[in-house]
Amino acid sequence: MLTAAHCLAADVDTRFVPGFGDDADDPGEDDSWHVVAVYLDPRWVADQDPMADFAVARVQRADGARLESVT
Repeated sequence: MLTAAHCLAADVDTRFVPGFGDDADDPGEDDSWHVVAVYLDPRWVADQDPMADFAVARVQRADGARLESVT
């Protein structure tokens, strides 16, 4: 999953919910994917360069469902 680097904080348990919006109910475990790894551009890590404000997050779900199945 690709997102903004400033949206991910180190050591925070994070979940991704496809299509989640302000009008959505609280998602259940079957609706979310756990972020298991985050990859940041070294320029963002070094000095929060706004041109490098992106992150790639690896996600997984306990039941093995693939994110591509709902996106």
